[in-house]
This record gives sequence, C-alpha cells and structure tokens, in this order.
Amino acid sequence: MQIVIRKMKLFFRIIIFVFTYLNLVSSMVMASEDSSDEYAIKIHGFGSQGYIYTTSNNLFSLSSKHGSFDLTEVGLNFTKKLSDHLSTGIQLFTRRLGSNGDFDAKIDWFYLNYRFLSNYGIRVGRTKIPFGLYNEINDTDSARANVLMPQSIYPAANRNFLLAQDGVELYGYQNLNDFGALELRLYLGTIFIDTINVNSTATLFSNINVPYLYGGRLMWETPVAGLQAGVSLQSIRLEYNMTSSSGVQSYVNLPALLWVASVEYNHDSLLLAAEYSKWNQERSTISPISLDVTAISERMYALAAYRFTEWFQPEIYYSIYYPNTSTDRSLTQNHNRDLTLALRFDLTQNWILKAEGHYINGTASLSSTLNNGQAISTLQPNWGAFLLRATGYF
Repeated sequence: MQIVIRKMKLFFRIIIFVFTYLNLVSSMVMASEDSSDEYAIKIHGFGSQGYIYTTSNNLFSLSSKHGSFDLTEVGLNFTKKLSDHLSTGIQLFTRRLGSNGDFDAKIDWFYLNYRFLSNYGIRVGRTKIPFGLYNEINDTDSARANVLMPQSIYPAANRNFLLAQDGVELYGYQNLNDFGALELRLYLGTIFIDTINVNSTATLFSNINVPYLYGGRLMWETPVAGLQAGVSLQSIRLEYNMTSSSGVQSYVNLPALLWVASVEYNHDSLLLAAEYSKWNQERSTISPISLDVTAISERMYALAAYRFTEWFQPEIYYSIYYPNTSTDRSLTQNHNRDLTLALRFDLTQNWILKAEGHYINGTASLSSTLNNGQAISTLQPNWGAFLLRATGYF
C-alpha cells in the first residue's frame, strides 16, 4: 500500500511539473498571451484495461496461462502552440505489462518544436523515434485496430527502449508535384533505461548506458493516392554490467544497426502494409567466460485491415521473427511465426473494444524466466494467445 501511495504522489508531482513547465515556457513567448483557442493548452488522455490468456506458454506474465489482467496503460498529454513557429508538448505515462512496468509514472515524451519554414523544422527533448511505419503510434491505441502490433518489428516488451529518444530531431517535407512528396527525419541522442524494467530473476543488469543513438527515416508518398514507401535506419550502442545467477560479472559492449523497409497502401477503408527488417548486433564482453556474440535477426510481416462500418474494423497479419539467421531456423527456439486476427469495435466516439487471437508457431519470443526456468527449446512449439482490451480516450 505504501508503494502505491508513493507512486501516486510521484504521478501528481509530475502533473504539477507539467503545468509549471507549460506556464513558464508560455510566459517567455509573447504570442502565447493570445487568448484564442489556437494558443490554449490542449489536454488529451487515455486509459486501457486488457486481459490476456495463453495456451501452453506464458507471455509477458507469469500467469498468462491462467489468464491475466496485467495489461493496463494510462496516459495524459498536454500540447500548446506558443507562436506561429513554436510549439511544445509532454505526455505522462504508466503501464503494467505482465512483469514489466509495475505502474511506474514516467514522462513518455516531451518536446519543443520550432518550424523555421512551412515544411521544415527542429525538435528538441524526448522525441518519438521515426522507425518503420507505426513506431510512433505505439502509445496510441485508438490509432490502430490491433492490441499488439506485429511483434517481429514492434515488440511490446521493448516499448520503453524504442518509442522515444532524448536529443534532437530535424525534419522536412518536400512536395515533388507529379512525383509525389518526400518526408525526411533525422535524429541524434540517447536513451535512459531504467534497470528495474530490464532485470530478471536470473540476471542482474547495472550501469546501463547508451553513449549514442542516431538514425533517420525517408518516406516517399507516391503519385498513387494512399501509397507510400520508405526506409528507416538506426544505429545504437549499449554498455552495461551483467551479473548472472551464479555470480559471474561481465562488462558488455553492444553496438547494433537496425533497418526496416516499409510499404503501405491506405485508401478509403482499406489498409495494406508490409515491412521487412534486419537488426545486426555485435556483443563483446570483458568477462571470465566469453559471451561474445554476433547475431543478425530477421523480421517481417504483412497486414491487411478493412473498416466495414464506422464501428467495426477487422485486421489480419502474419509476422515472422528469426533471432539469428546463422542458426537452424527450423528449430523451435529459433523462430516465431504469428498469425493474428484482430477485431476493433468503436462503441462510442471515446470508447473502443478490441478482441484478438494469435496462433503462434515457435518459441523465439518467449522468456525462460516467465516459464518456470524452462529452456525455450523445451516449451510447446504451437501455442495461442487471446487478448481483450477496452480503451477510453479524450
């Protein structure tokens, strides 16, 4: 109970900080004194509660095989236009995803955005990472039909690492007339990782540091209405200390290069999308036991959705994940193939209900820690996951 009270106090302190921050910035910009709605603080929020049940294997939670309600997200964001060229925003967020999150209040993203030309500008702060088609809506349940986005490229457990970066972003949009348009976004910064959310009962991580993170995304809006294609690239380096359950300590240096090629057709009520990605990792260690690893993971999915009415939208996708392309992909622990059917029901303008079923072959995405310490190679190769989620937003 005392832990809950402390977290509530922290959440309210962050809200007070948000209002203080917005008022301070506003007072420094003369245009913010305009009393019109255009310059008013805009407040939006969302809350969702989900349920997950899995067959044979635990996913996200130690109890998902018996059904778990550990699928909760709450967010509150504030945005404000300060002048014709300057704007700011911030979002508070907390969640519970199985053993991840535990309702720790955090600032999800914040930014100062200066648009020096009509289609060009710069953002500083904790800015969302433009990676693939949908990384930036990872925190917006109302913007998609699925509960879980294709996990091969948008793993839910890694949301805290992949959603936003602390640094600077340059962006631009150029109309090419008969040839469509180009959007370019470039970013440079770091990520602050909370060790509480990455530690397991088997391994302890400490002194986690990200010396650099940089990347970009180039999207081409083709002359065909609703059709766009692009590529995203990200380079990141992690450094951390690792202590195994047997007490062996290691210093780990982990540079990684991630890229994804994307194509989407979104026109009228039809949405078609596909993405293909590879993540290259080269882990080097200073340790009594050699833990050096070079791995290239391969990730892909194809998705189709159709909005039949204003209140009903089904979606189907097939997602494939290979954690290391140099291993035997036929082995259970070396692949994950996920066929998913999602149903979205817009019950009101501010209330969504979703139902989702996964048929999964492979155990590459599972955790031994969440499955009684069993090696993932011994877990059931064919299993299912079923999710329900209700989301309210304003």
